Amino acid sequence: MVIHKISAASLMLLTLGLCLPLTALRNLDSSYQSIAPPQQNPAKSNIQTWTGTASVYAPKFQGRRTASGEIYDQKKLSAAHKFLPMGTKVRVISLKNQCSIELIVNDRLSKTSPHLIDLSPEAARQIEIPTKGIGKVRVERITP
Repeated sequence: MVIHKISAASLMLLTLGLCLPLTALRNLDSSYQSIAPPQQNPAKSNIQTWTGTASVYAPKFQGRRTASGEIYDQKKLSAAHKFLPMGTKVRVISLKNQCSIELIVNDRLSKTSPHLIDLSPEAARQIEIPTKGIGKVRVERITP
C-alpha cells in the first residue's frame, strides 16, 4: 500500500474544486506577440535571442522624439523594440547574409507591429536590409 502525502493547502484546493487543469495554467500567459519567446543560445548561455523580421523607420519620424527622449536622426543608429527596456544593447544579425550591428534600443515599437525590431535606415543599410523593406533577423540581447 502506497501512501501519498498531500499538504493542507493542496487538499483544500482539491476539495473546493479550485484546481485548474495544467493546460489552462500553461495558457494563462498567452502573449499577443507573434514572435518566438527568447531562446538561450547554447554557445553563449547568458545571451537571449529572438528571431523575426526587422522593419525600417519611415521618413516621417525624422526629427521627432523617440520614447527615450532622444531626437530621431535617420542617419544615426537607432532601434525600436516592443518589450526590451530602453538602453538595452542588442546585436541584430541579418539571416540573409550574417551581417551584424550592435545598437541600443532607444524607442518603443507598437504592440500591434508584426515586426520584432524597427531599425533606422542607417542601421538597416549596415546589415543590408532594403531601406523600404523588411528583412529576417536574429536579435541578441547583449546587456541585461
